[in-house]
Amino acid sequence: MNMGNYKNYTALYGALVMMTLLVSACASGGGSRLGAMTEEGLRKVNFPSLEYLAMRPGTNLTEYNRIHLAPVTVSLAKNWQPAQTGSRVAMSPVQREALEREVGEQFTREFRKELEANSRLTLVDAPAAGVLVITPHLVNVKLTGTNTKAQPVGTVARSTGHVGMELELVDATDSTLLVRVKDSRKGEATVGGETSEVSNEAAIARIFSAWGNFTSNGLLTLALKAENTQ
Repeated sequence: MNMGNYKNYTALYGALVMMTLLVSACASGGGSRLGAMTEEGLRKVNFPSLEYLAMRPGTNLTEYNRIHLAPVTVSLAKNWQPAQTGSRVAMSPVQREALEREVGEQFTREFRKELEANSRLTLVDAPAAGVLVITPHLVNVKLTGTNTKAQPVGTVARSTGHVGMELELVDATDSTLLVRVKDSRKGEATVGGETSEVSNEAAIARIFSAWGNFTSNGLLTLALKAENTQ
C-alpha cells in the first residue's frame, strides 16, 4: 500500500467515524440518553458507538480549551503470549515492556495529532488550574504480529488484533473526575488472507485516530450533559 494513500485513507476513515457519531448524538433525545448513577458520582450516558460513557452531572466540557494529555498506560491481554519476530519463542519480559512502549507511543502520536487539529484546543505540558487532564489506558491489547510494525508477510489471520481503551477526564483545579470512557475495537478482518507490516500498522493507527477524533471533535466539542435539560 502506498503510504501517502494510507495517510489519506486514515484521515477519511476518522472523519466518517466522527460524522456518524455526531449525527447519532444530535438525533438522541435528552432524557432517553441517560442511565443510572455510578459509585463515582457519574451518570451513564448512552452514546452511539461507545461501549461506556459516564459524566458528572453539571459538567460542560466545552468550557475547557487547555488540555493536558497524561502518559498512556498499556496492558497486554493476559491470555496472549506474543512471540519474537520470525520465531515461536515467547517474548521475554523486557521485550513485552518494549512492545507496550511501542504501542503506547503510537497511541500518543495518533491521539495527540487529533487534539492538535482542533484549533479551539491548546495542549499544555503539565496540569494547572483550569486545565482538563486526559489520562488514557490501553487494556487487553492483542496484536497478530509481535509488534505494530513487524507482522511477517504471509501470516494468515482472522483480524489484526484488538485493543481496549479507557479514558479518565479530570479537572486539574480540584482533581474532580468528570468523565470516564470505555471502548474496545478490533482490526479489520483478513479471513483467509494475509497480513503485512503496513496493514498491521495501518489498522491500529486507524483505531487510535478514531478515538482521538471522537475525543477532540465530539466529547470536547459537543455540549453533552448528564442531566435532563427538558
